[in-house]
Amino acid sequence: MVFNLKELRNKLANTDVLFFDLDGTLIDTEPLYFRFWKEATEFYGRELSDTEALSMRSRDNQSARAFLTEISNGVLDYDLVKAKRIELMSKYLKVYPIQLKPCAKEFLRKMKKLGKTIYIVTSNTVDKAARIIKEIGFTSFVDNIISAKDVERGKPHPDVYLKAAEVANKNIKDVIVFEDSPNGLISSFNSGAYTVMIEDIDEYNPSMNYVHAAIKSFKDII
Repeated sequence: MVFNLKELRNKLANTDVLFFDLDGTLIDTEPLYFRFWKEATEFYGRELSDTEALSMRSRDNQSARAFLTEISNGVLDYDLVKAKRIELMSKYLKVYPIQLKPCAKEFLRKMKKLGKTIYIVTSNTVDKAARIIKEIGFTSFVDNIISAKDVERGKPHPDVYLKAAEVANKNIKDVIVFEDSPNGLISSFNSGAYTVMIEDIDEYNPSMNYVHAAIKSFKDII
């Protein structure tokens, strides 16, 4: 569903700093995280339900560890499960390259031509995000990478977006954030940024009171 498109277009015309989540927003990896969290937990004796697997998205380590411990009554060891998830997903990506979200490259290219500053704000490490950005050919579009690993609390807390605004020397209220998952959207919204949902596994619905605008893909605003 497209929501508040006219307002979003006006905001884009008058905003010079844009923050983008990576997984699920610019690259189509969220279905892979969903699949391999489930496979990794099944390997250790307790497969996640679909709802539980979706709830893992964009969580920081502390939140994810507490979540897995709670829902499994202590059966699942977060560090072991995460290592298995990384192993399985890495093996898959060696055969099947990362896919871009529709029109993501075209949108970033257009924004750079308009002189926008573009940050990647991600739960990945900076090194991992930089490798992915290079692999998909986005390096020339990106001015900086901010990692949730470098703040006290990752998403869904607002810390990483507040940190990015500080580094950009910009009031967070003068920034547009593009995110896909509820945890990331809540992180952005609570930071005070104008928050745009790119539909991915989740679709926009009116109960999402942490979203200012929503689009089905970047094609809607090119």
